[in-house]
Amino acid sequence: MALFNQKTAGTLTTQLGAILGDINRLRADIAALSESASMDQDHHRLNVWRSRLDSALAKETKLRAEIADAVAAERLVERDKAFDVAVAIGNQAAQAGAELAKVIAGIWPAVRKLIELDDAFRAAVPVRPPDWDEHAFTRDLISLILNEGEWGNNGQPIFLHQSRGK
Repeated sequence: MALFNQKTAGTLTTQLGAILGDINRLRADIAALSESASMDQDHHRLNVWRSRLDSALAKETKLRAEIADAVAAERLVERDKAFDVAVAIGNQAAQAGAELAKVIAGIWPAVRKLIELDDAFRAAVPVRPPDWDEHAFTRDLISLILNEGEWGNNGQPIFLHQSRGK
């Protein structure tokens, strides 16, 4: 929703302030003249001021509704801007994820070879010291990979942010 040709809530609030000033002035004038009105001319002036007061009160009601609409429209514009920022960040994250997936796909054969060699090495060692698993690089790497992604049919990682249909 665009705010083209629409008055802002601030502009409308300024107008409301002027109308409220008129209303207060008219009420004071009506109260003062009501106490001292003695001639037909004074009563006629009171009727004119009361009519102006009614008109100003109607304008106040209308302006308050317009202000509420303007505030809602301005909030929607701000929300749309925030969503646009979020979409831009999401697109950047998807692109970064795609680049990371390419890098991982490039090193995946070396990772698999390292895992196989580590498994073979661990199987070949006849006696293990008490701190054997303290620096288990491949186990930690596999844990990280398994926690961060899933595996495709070709044995390559599919990260959670990627589409499974690709």
